[in-house]
Amino acid sequence: MRCVAFRAGLLVLAASALDARHAYAEGAEPSAAPTPAPTASPTASAPPTAAPVDTRAKCVAEHEQSQIARMRESLLTARAAALSCSQSECPALLRTDCVQWFAELDREVPSLVISVRAGANDVSAASVRIDGNAVPQALDGQPLELDPGRHLVEVLPSGQAALTREVVLAAGEKARLLVFELPSSASPAAAASAPASALLPTYRPVPALTWVLSGTAVAALAAGSVFGGLALSERSKLEQKPESGGCSPYCSDAQVAIVHHRALAADVLFSVAAASAVGAVISYLVRPEVPIATGQLQLDFGFSPGSASFGIRGDL
Repeated sequence: MRCVAFRAGLLVLAASALDARHAYAEGAEPSAAPTPAPTASPTASAPPTAAPVDTRAKCVAEHEQSQIARMRESLLTARAAALSCSQSECPALLRTDCVQWFAELDREVPSLVISVRAGANDVSAASVRIDGNAVPQALDGQPLELDPGRHLVEVLPSGQAALTREVVLAAGEKARLLVFELPSSASPAAAASAPASALLPTYRPVPALTWVLSGTAVAALAAGSVFGGLALSERSKLEQKPESGGCSPYCSDAQVAIVHHRALAADVLFSVAAASAVGAVISYLVRPEVPIATGQLQLDFGFSPGSASFGIRGDL
């Protein structure tokens, strides 16, 4: 603070010295003819030097105020003061500082854009308060300039509870978007259609994928059982002695390969059956629920450990 006041005093002295030098130069110029003495007027105004002195004092005060407000992080006040002392009637020494400060402060002032939405629609019929002060133009989509720091933003929708959000703005943060979402019940059309759809009878149909996977599992299991049985039968025959119709222990590679191929086919078919069964169960459990149309009959079945059910649903 002392440095600011001292610098302002130096600037005042410099500006006064320049004015005195200018006045001295004007008084030293020779005149071609004597200047006539002014006539007295009962309505004479104040001395002509009063206005420049008042203007210069105001410029100095705004110059000092801009620095003080900037140190306190009141950037809006500091920018307004810098703009005031940037005018042409201010001394050149002050004006140079103020022009530079104004450009710097304009970049540092943060701003906020407030948006209120109900679903996909923007809401403009709401009141906004920032730090307890009403801001009528807050929902016009334009950035609101604020000082850096913590701010409390309140949105008061018509006929609904107020929404409150606390934000912290950093210097130089421009057009930060702050979105307030209204509850979904704010849409009358959605609220009216919800009870109507809830009254419709629904069911969970068995998807076609479940039927396909179930059939595949059954077919693969049956085929695997056949190949497995053949492999076991052929193996049992080969393990018999030659006098009993077998070849043990002198079986050829071709005879043994037949058993291996049938056993491998059985393993593959059992794997396909297991994977298809798992897929059928998953597709059955995650099937969606849909409404039953009038006059439509639906087949449905269910199963649980140790039991199964089959039924027909719908209205005639």
